[in-house]
Amino acid sequence: MINKLVKNTIDSILAEIQKEENQDILKTYVLDTSVCYILDKLFPYLIIICIIFILLVLLMISILVLLINKQTTFN
Repeated sequence: MINKLVKNTIDSILAEIQKEENQDILKTYVLDTSVCYILDKLFPYLIIICIIFILLVLLMISILVLLINKQTTFN
């Protein structure tokens, strides 16, 4: 009896979610706001990660240039 009640409740919830107007409401008020909030909180960290990545690439290039220059001076 409880299983049937739970199944009916879940089926009715899923039927309501499948409706286009309810999907639009969920997208607007739940998904969009959640994504915007998460991106606002993560944006400074993404900028820092990009800066660190660029610095690492520059460091690798400078080390490579130094190694090439050092090798050519020994020959």
